[in-house]
Amino acid sequence: MIDLEQMVNIKLCSSNIEHYNKLGYDTDSYRRPNRDKIMTIPRHTTMSVFAKDLPLKSSVKVEIICDYCKKPYSATYNSYNIRISKAQIIEKDSCNKCKFEKIRNSNSIVYGREYVSSKYTLESARNIFKEHDATLLATEFVQVKELMPYICDLHPDDGIQYTSLDCVNQDNFCRFCKSDALKRCGKPFEEIKLEFFERGYNALYESNEKQHRVIHYICNKHLEKGVQTSFYTNFVRGHGCKECHFEKYRGEFGTNWQGGISELKSFLRENITDWKLNSRKLSNYQCIISGEKFKNIHHLYSFDNIIKEIIPFIDFDLGLKVNQYTKEQLDIIKDNCIKLHLLYGFGVCLCSEIHKLFHKEYGLGNNTHLQFKEFIQRLQSGEFNSYLEENNLTLNLNYESLNKLALL
Repeated sequence: MIDLEQMVNIKLCSSNIEHYNKLGYDTDSYRRPNRDKIMTIPRHTTMSVFAKDLPLKSSVKVEIICDYCKKPYSATYNSYNIRISKAQIIEKDSCNKCKFEKIRNSNSIVYGREYVSSKYTLESARNIFKEHDATLLATEFVQVKELMPYICDLHPDDGIQYTSLDCVNQDNFCRFCKSDALKRCGKPFEEIKLEFFERGYNALYESNEKQHRVIHYICNKHLEKGVQTSFYTNFVRGHGCKECHFEKYRGEFGTNWQGGISELKSFLRENITDWKLNSRKLSNYQCIISGEKFKNIHHLYSFDNIIKEIIPFIDFDLGLKVNQYTKEQLDIIKDNCIKLHLLYGFGVCLCSEIHKLFHKEYGLGNNTHLQFKEFIQRLQSGEFNSYLEENNLTLNLNYESLNKLALL
C-alpha cells in the first residue's frame, strides 16, 4: 500500500523538466545563470513532487506500507509498479521479510499447498540422492529445504537419517561420511598425491587454512586453468576441478539437453565469450549511452551479417541444426565466427530501453557502425528526449569508449 500524496525529492535534469512543467510544477525558479549568462538548472538540483506525479519507471525511492506486517519500507517507484502489475493472484504488496508469506499464500490458492518446487520432482530428487550414494525414502517431494528420510548407501547399517535436497546438492549431508573424511585427513601427503593421481590430478603441495588441509594441484585435462586448490575433506567427497564438473553437465549430459536441436546462432553466441568480455570492458561495464546498468551487448556490425559471411569459408550447408553437424564442422564454423567478430570490432553495452529504441528506429538485422553513429547524433540533437524522460533515463555518453570505437 502506497500513499500517492507523499512528497519525494527528485533530481531535475533536461529529460524530466518538460514532464514536471506539464504537471504544473515551477521549474523555472530553479534556473541560475551559468558562466555564459544563460539561465540553466544546475546539476544535482532537487525538487519536491508528489509520488503520484512520478513517471511509472522512476527510480526514485518511495515509502510503502507492507500489507502483511503493516510496517513501512522503501523501494523504487518503478519496482513497486512492476510488482503490483504482476500481482494477479493476491493484490497485496509485501516487504522483503514478508514476501515468502505472500508466495506461500499464492501457492495455497493455485496449487493447494504452501510449498511448490517447479525445478525438481520426486523422481529427479531420487536420482540426485542416488548420484550421491544415498537412497531417498520420502514418498512426496515438497521443496529443496524440506528434511526427508534417506539411507546412506556407504553406511546402510547406521539406519535412517534426515537431510534436505539442498544439502545433498552441496554434498554436505551424511555425518558418517564426514567422519570418514576427517579420519583420512591425517594421511601422509605422498598418499594424498596418489589419490589425486588416480583422479587425473597432479598434487603439487599442501598448505593450511582455517584448520583444513588445502591441496594445490593441476588438472591434467585442463592445464590452461593452472594451479587449483581444494580442501582435502572436499576432495574425498568428490569435489575437484571446476571445469571437469561443468563438463559433466554440458551438452548431452546437461539436464536441459534436447538432442542438440538448438539453432546454430544460439550455439555461436555461446562461443564468443572473449568478444563479450572485451566489449563489456570497453564500455566500462555500463550502458555506453545512459551510464545505467547494461542489459545487452549490441553488435555494431550485425550478428546475422557475420553468419552470412561465414558461408564462403565452408563447403557444407549452414542452415542445419547443431546436432546435424560433425564436431569438425562445428569447430570450423566457430573459428570463423570468432575471427569475423575480431575483424569487425567489439560491441557496445546498452540498457534494454536504449537497445529497444535503436532497433525500433533501424530494424533488426543488417545493422552497421554508421547507423549507430547516426543514432548517437540524433540522441545529442534531443530527438529522443521525450523517450528518455518516459523511461527515466538521462543522456550520459561515455565519450572515451565512443572515441575508441570511432563513433563520434
